[in-house]
Amino acid sequence: MSYHITTFPNEPIILLSVSEDYDIQRDLTYSNKDVIAHLERAPEPVFYVNDLSKLDLDFESLMYAANYLCLGETSTYNHPKVRQVLFVGGNEMMLMAAEGIQTETFGSVNARVFGTVDEALAYACARI
Repeated sequence: MSYHITTFPNEPIILLSVSEDYDIQRDLTYSNKDVIAHLERAPEPVFYVNDLSKLDLDFESLMYAANYLCLGETSTYNHPKVRQVLFVGGNEMMLMAAEGIQTETFGSVNARVFGTVDEALAYACARI
């Protein structure tokens, strides 16, 4: 499988990790449905960590994902059970994406970017 979802039993954190063979056009619908199922079972709002460090994002894929994940019924980034979206992968495209989805156009998503999963998890744990 090109992605893995981890929930932390004693912490309000969901971690989506994608592998090198994750294809946004092919896999986003499936991973998003699985994440929504985890969110619906969460007893409280969670930090949603997206480990995208293995992805080589291009602008077209980035825009497709932003529209899919921020707007409409498929939105996980604006889901009521998402406290904050934390991205892992500090490349230029990731930083642009995080800035872009914080605009009103994409629903003013509360997002931050980190260089490693450990940094994102430490940030989340310090705010619980």
